This record gives sequence, structure tokens and C-alpha cells, in this order.
Amino acid sequence: MTCICSEVDHSDFDLIVKEELKNPIYVNNIANESYCVSIDLDIDEEFIDISLDKNEILEGLKKKMGLYQLWVEQDYCGDHVDHRMLCVYTGKGYVHTRLLRDHIPKKWVKDEKLYVTFYECSNRIAKYLEQLFLDTYDFHFNKDENYGYKILHSMWEEGRVVNGTELHEQSELLSQKNPEFFNP
Repeated sequence: MTCICSEVDHSDFDLIVKEELKNPIYVNNIANESYCVSIDLDIDEEFIDISLDKNEILEGLKKKMGLYQLWVEQDYCGDHVDHRMLCVYTGKGYVHTRLLRDHIPKKWVKDEKLYVTFYECSNRIAKYLEQLFLDTYDFHFNKDENYGYKILHSMWEEGRVVNGTELHEQSELLSQKNPEFFNP
């Protein structure tokens, strides 16, 4: 019996990128090695004042251009202690504004934890990568030009799922927001 990790395959995308780009950018570079945060939209009322809101969590993305993807946790591989993530949207542009204005309020259900990855690159490269993803994979929230039929999964280690890549930056923001908890 094989585990769910063996079902994750990016070879189609990676082969095209390798053939078409002088410096290939693989799915692993984007999904597993880039910026990553999670946003819990269903915070208990008693913790709202002492938690970071979605704008604060995404602070590090202000005025940054690139490719971003929205993910949900699908299941867990106990054999490898990894989480299988499902990508439900891929987009390009200035991610901070797009997420706060379009995606979170219009597409995301409040009780579903949102995971965001972001690969910083020029607009031209972001357009290329977005279209290649849309040509290869089928995304639940992408409608225009989404001709792909495969499902984009990625395996994330526990630390990426729980802490993302911005733990230090978010801790700093939290300590500035709530100095009484950090400087008694």
C-alpha cells in the first residue's frame, strides 16, 4: 500500500519549465520553498484584540509583485509526518491588495484556514508561471483561462503548516501590538 505522498507529482509542469526557461522555476520552488503564511479567519472574539488580523499577517507582502497561490489542508501522511495541501487558486500581481480586496472576502469561507504561498518575481515571469499553472492544473477558484485538468497537491512538513515562513516577522508585529504580554 502506498502513502499519499506518492500521489504528488509535478513532473508535467517541471518538464515544460525546464524546456522553456533558462533558469527553471519548479513547483517545489513555488509551493514548498517560498513565502508561506496561514490565516485563521475564525478567531474567537476573546482573542481578536491580541491576535494579528489578516492585514497584519500579510504585512510583508505590501507592494510585492509575483505569483501567489491559495491552499487548503487536505489530509495528513502519518508515515512521513507531512500534510498534503490542495491548491485552490493561483494568481499574479500585487498579492496584498488582491487577497484583502478580492479573494478573502469573496471566495473564502470563514471557518476554513487559508494558506498563502508567494513567489516574488517580475510581472512577466508571474504571468508566464500563472498561465502554465492554469494550463496544467484545475483550480477550484480560477475560472478564466483555466484549461488544466490535473490537481495541484504539495506535501508540506509540519513546521510549514503550523508556523509558515514568517514566524519571526509575525512575532515582532504581535509584540508591538501587545507590548504588555512581552514586556511585563
